[in-house]
Amino acid sequence: MSSQLGASPFTGRRKTGTRLSDLRELFAEGITVKAIFEPLKTCKANEDAARVKEMMGEKGYDVMGVVGAERKVIMGYVIRADLASGKIGDHVKWISPEILVADSTPVSELLSLLCREKFLLVLNKTQIEGIVTPADLNKPPVRLYLFSLISLLEMHLGFWVRQFYGDDAWQEEISGKRLEIARDLFEKRKERNQEIDLFDCLQFCDKRDLLLKSEKLRSKLDIGSKKVGDKVLKHVEQLRNSLAHSQEDLSQGVGWERVFNTMAWMESFLSYSDRLIEELSENKPAS
Repeated sequence: MSSQLGASPFTGRRKTGTRLSDLRELFAEGITVKAIFEPLKTCKANEDAARVKEMMGEKGYDVMGVVGAERKVIMGYVIRADLASGKIGDHVKWISPEILVADSTPVSELLSLLCREKFLLVLNKTQIEGIVTPADLNKPPVRLYLFSLISLLEMHLGFWVRQFYGDDAWQEEISGKRLEIARDLFEKRKERNQEIDLFDCLQFCDKRDLLLKSEKLRSKLDIGSKKVGDKVLKHVEQLRNSLAHSQEDLSQGVGWERVFNTMAWMESFLSYSDRLIEELSENKPAS
């Protein structure tokens, strides 16, 4: 897979779909907040606060929009934990721009926004139609973006390991056990007539370790120390495992801030790696 990152010998250009910008464009146009938000339920300003709080508990709502006695336009919102006695209007919070997000916002931008706010109200043009919370980040569209990002990252790791070690030298840099695992997988894939080489049978952890072992390669890719690189790439691997095993809550045990930081690191790394690969392709002698 990593061989797909280089320029085509025929066109001299990178293959479509192998850049971070390609992935972002795909999700910016096709998968947005509109694909994951929930409708915002509303109550009226003159309703009894205690009764609404009880109803919210039964329905599992933490936030509700507030409308006037006759108008249906949302004028504010209430939080279930704040409700006590009196009327809903006594507890209404006015909507600030910081908690508004357009339904056209790409899901790739949503993680950073929800690290800042516990929920966001979703705008369709000028009308508030829904709400999105960290729980919505567990839905398939967001998982699809994260998994695509990790898959692209693994391709880039493989590309640079190949560039640095060549076709065979890497075999001397991994343990005999890891090499045996790769060879077993290689034989199984050959039986299925899959056109691959032994390097394609390395796992994410193998490529990570090979890359981090080289100070020269870490420096070239601006990764920093081996300790720093190992930490962040293990976070990537943990996130990938959560996605692959369909863990219900991707933030369980780590928090959404780490998920966001891991995603942000991957995007930064891939953007930098893309530039280096482009430069490599431009400087490659014509055949």
